Amino acid sequence: MSRETRSVVGRVARDAGSPVVGARALRVVLSTGEEALDGHTVDPNGWTWPRSGRVPLLDCHNSDALRAVLGHVDDFKITRAPLQSGREAPALLGTMRFAEQSANPDADVAWELYRAGHCDAVSVSWVPLEYEMSTDRNRRPGSMDFKRQQLLEVSCTPIPADENARVLARSVRARLAPNGLNAQDLHIYGRYEILRSGYGYDIDMAARYLLVDARRLRLIVARMLQADVA
Repeated sequence: MSRETRSVVGRVARDAGSPVVGARALRVVLSTGEEALDGHTVDPNGWTWPRSGRVPLLDCHNSDALRAVLGHVDDFKITRAPLQSGREAPALLGTMRFAEQSANPDADVAWELYRAGHCDAVSVSWVPLEYEMSTDRNRRPGSMDFKRQQLLEVSCTPIPADENARVLARSVRARLAPNGLNAQDLHIYGRYEILRSGYGYDIDMAARYLLVDARRLRLIVARMLQADVA
């Protein structure tokens, strides 16, 4: 588990007015202790980050290309922040600093979208250092409570990670339909692709994370390959 990463969605902190805190910089709520869609929780007081005090700002968790580096995130602080429900709770905050257009034109596009409010979501990846399985029967089976974790990177995301998977599924739905894959299969495949390309998960690791049978995931991937060949 210590080598795996997970992601959780945060957002730009617009509640207290303009989130712009400097030249090409935005203050961001990176993570709270609220239960995520996958059932996991992350203790805001358990966050650590590199000694440098910064992590990369990436484009949708893409760590395979230099152009995917949109800037960096620093000025981390664990404090109380407003939630979308209106109440306040402990949270990890940081400042996203976008690279200049001369360094990366894609960073300029991202900056303008976030500055104008067209995008709000961010996503973080981390290395779990201490965690325990949840015993709450009302939560999703396999849910975990992360107690200590080290921040690896922050990503700009147009919508949360699970929604990204559904977008990917929609984009390939037409050509995969003849291979007998339903909407749920496509959703699972989309999430698998994020884990494989972003974090190097193999099928067995991804199946454990997604809480699906590894044989089913292998079948889905095999049919995807058949569609690509066709």
